Formats: sequence, C-alpha cells, structure tokens
Amino acid sequence: MQLRTLTSLAALAALTAGGANADVIFSEDFTGFTGSGFASAPAAGQLDSDTFRATGLSDGSGSFGGNHTSGDFARGSSAGGIGTGGIYAFDIGGGDVALGVQPGGSDFTPGTIQVQFAYSGIGLVSLQVDFDIAVYNDQARGNSFELTSIDVAGNEILGAAVGLTSAESADGSPAWAVFAQSTGSIATTVNNGDVITLTFTGDDDSGGGSRDEFALDDIEVSGVLTPEPGSLALLGLSGLMVARRRRG
Repeated sequence: MQLRTLTSLAALAALTAGGANADVIFSEDFTGFTGSGFASAPAAGQLDSDTFRATGLSDGSGSFGGNHTSGDFARGSSAGGIGTGGIYAFDIGGGDVALGVQPGGSDFTPGTIQVQFAYSGIGLVSLQVDFDIAVYNDQARGNSFELTSIDVAGNEILGAAVGLTSAESADGSPAWAVFAQSTGSIATTVNNGDVITLTFTGDDDSGGGSRDEFALDDIEVSGVLTPEPGSLALLGLSGLMVARRRRG
C-alpha cells in the first residue's frame, strides 16, 4: 500500500488564515490632525478621545472620553526640530501627518499613547498590529518608543515589545526617518464587543540633554476570522491520508 496526502495541511491552513479570511478591523493614518488636542466630540484637527489618549505629560494624563485641548495635549503642527514638550501633529515628509510627541524632562519620560476600540464582528482567532514609527534624531540622547501592550478584554497578548530606540548621537543633518513595525500574527480569541487597547510607551534610554521627536503613523490592526464550519471540515479532510492499493 502507498500513502499519499491529498492536500498539504500546512498549505491549506496558511490559505485559510492569510488571504480572504483576514480583515482589517481598525486603521488610522492621522490625516487632518493638526495637533489641537483630544475631545469626546472632536472638532476639525482634533483626535477622538474615546479612541486616543496620552499620558505622562507635565499637564497630567489624558482620559478616554475626556477633553484635553490645551497645553501639552495640543502643541499644534510642526515639521520637527522643536523643543517644547508635548503632543504635536508632525509633518514627517511630503505632507504626511503623524501623531507626534516631543519628550522632555517632565513630558513622556515615561509616557504613553493609547489606542482603544471595541471590536464588532465575527469572532477572531488571531490579531496583527502594523504601524510606523518616525524619528527626528536631532539630539544627543537615545529614547525608546515601543508598542508595549495589546490588551484584549483584559487579557495581555503581546509577548515582547515592538519598536525602536533612537541613536544616542544626533544626526548631522536631521530629517525624519520612518520605520515600519509589525507584531506578526498573534494567536488569540477576540469576540464581538471585546475592547482592544494598544499601549505605545516612550522613555529615556541613554545619553543626556534634550530629546529626539517621535511620531506614530499608519496604525492597522487586522484579524483572522474564525473559520466557518465548511472551512473547518475542509481543513480536517486535508489531513487525511488516503490508502491506495497498488496492483502488480
């Protein structure tokens, strides 16, 4: 007797998990943000505080659903190279606006930017978070900016921080540098109505003096839908080994 595999189980699993079964469940590119703060009923140029908040600033920590539209929370627009600590809308090149921060001695060292939303839809079996970090390395201090937590309905699913640390030595001709980041696919269970919270953390790392600027852009959270019963049946069949009797 000779055994043969009808379909590769690994190949079919990859097809089920990766292609048409993956959905983007949240995205934000900060188009239209002008650094005017956070509000529960945001005006033009503001971010929705039901979704975004900043903590660790000298003016305090923002709250989800609160109104924070002055001081450190609303430093306005800039192309970088500034010194006053707080939250900005940074143009990181070609008009691409990102949610930015200028850390200082009492601002964002440490501090966080949090993103929170409720998932609505069919259950998920995995999550992936992709985002960009932009750095304006104009100071002789190294600072970190990382995704440090993914909380799903009170459960932490991120195994290790994802992000970067700026160089301690300043660039000779500072300019924005953008770095794509990804958690890769994380197996988890997400049910309809579950609240997902992403926490991005910044802090001092090395050196002294003033600090580089950082910006967060192009956040995309995607998930793999729970396979439908027909898909599960097909996946199970793919692992069967069929015996074929050979004659002669």
